[in-house]
Amino acid sequence: MIDSHCHLHDCPDPQATLERARRAGVSGLLVVGTHPESWQRQRSLEGVALAFGLHPWWVGPDWRSDLARLDLTGASAVGEIGLDRLKPHFELQLEAFQAQLELARDHQLPVALHVVKAHEAALPHLDRVRGVMHSYSGSREQLKAFLERGLYISFSPAVLRGGKKVEGAVKSVPLERLLVETDSPYQTAEPADLPRVVAEVARLRGQDPLQVAAATEENGRRLFGIF
Repeated sequence: MIDSHCHLHDCPDPQATLERARRAGVSGLLVVGTHPESWQRQRSLEGVALAFGLHPWWVGPDWRSDLARLDLTGASAVGEIGLDRLKPHFELQLEAFQAQLELARDHQLPVALHVVKAHEAALPHLDRVRGVMHSYSGSREQLKAFLERGLYISFSPAVLRGGKKVEGAVKSVPLERLLVETDSPYQTAEPADLPRVVAEVARLRGQDPLQVAAATEENGRRLFGIF
């Protein structure tokens, strides 16, 4: 299994957390950054893939100076980037989002996208990019437009809480575009919890968990070119 989105550097003991994930069957992790201080801590990790980006929650009037510190050396993706209407500075978020999408295009890297209540606003900017909609929260109807742009769709522990919208989305993603994640330590404690997400996604889709685990692992390898 591959955890396509976690924040291992924010876990209390990253090395012990990684070892528990390995024992739980998690063969690869994409560790995603959000702001300059987190990028520094990510660099101390070994045995994982890294993504660096300026999260919309951290975008403010000085976002350009923060972004100037972004070093994509060794990165497997640009992220976590995106738009979030629940947070301030939406116009600045959009500027930072566009700038980071251009960086991803220039470096030929996929993107890890955080989009909350801004799916229609994000969509026009996603041409000529590869990437994943992290912890997808949009509708089944919106899903089609993201799939048409070639994006992968990742589901997080939010699926464990249920709800018709997320269940409809889980069932509608083609298996070859499906990813799973923990978003740990925020949506769940650690990457070792990934089997629970896989099991629930499989249940909702009416598929064998082993099939979902194998397919999402292959999808992660294909998208990020790693592990």
